Amino acid sequence: MGGFARSGGWQREGYLRVADLAGADLESVDLTGADLRGACLREARMVRTRLVGALLADADLPGANLTHADMTGANLLGADLSRSILHRARYDARTRWPDGFDPVRHGAVRVD
Repeated sequence: MGGFARSGGWQREGYLRVADLAGADLESVDLTGADLRGACLREARMVRTRLVGALLADADLPGANLTHADMTGANLLGADLSRSILHRARYDARTRWPDGFDPVRHGAVRVD
């Protein structure tokens, strides 16, 4: 997993740009500041994943489970979030979403 650690592990600013992580189990992984631009995360399990300040622009996330993920400050411009599960995912004013995407309608919770 490129050195990324589960719950409590530390890894910042990881570079996973255009990585193929389709179907990966990334539950509770700390991806703070990770560069995931253009990455394939289709059907990935990202429950409780820490994506604070992560770059997910143009990422492929259809069907990804982002339940309880921390997405504060993340950049998801141009990402495909179709069929993604964002139940209780946290975001703030700095979080950037794809044009027309309504995070509240998809179950996310604004924390600021």
